Amino acid sequence: FARAGILKGIDATCFSSVASELKAGGANYLTEDVVCRGKIVTASGPRAAEAFGHKLLSLLKKEEE
Repeated sequence: FARAGILKGIDATCFSSVASELKAGGANYLTEDVVCRGKIVTASGPRAAEAFGHKLLSLLKKEEE
């Protein structure tokens, strides 16, 4: 997604080993476990899976209301 420019100017996170690719695509790399900006949710890896799932669930619940 970063290479396609989808994250250009958007705060996002990922594995630190691929952060350079995120930055090259114009994203603002953050070292947080989960980053949510609008409808875009990114996570830093498997250790963030639970927090990522909770964030997705909270967004889906908001859309139902």
